[in-house]
Amino acid sequence: MKIPLNKIYELEALLNNCVDDDEAILLERELEYFKEEVQTDENYRD
Repeated sequence: MKIPLNKIYELEALLNNCVDDDEAILLERELEYFKEEVQTDENYRD
């Protein structure tokens, strides 16, 4: 799956501005998921 980097940047910005702990946890999980997808995608390109 091709993940646009702007999605990761958007999630990081939301996380940095987040004040709700529950929302922050969800954003962190989503961000980690997308970062893993990007890493996996880069591994398959080689």
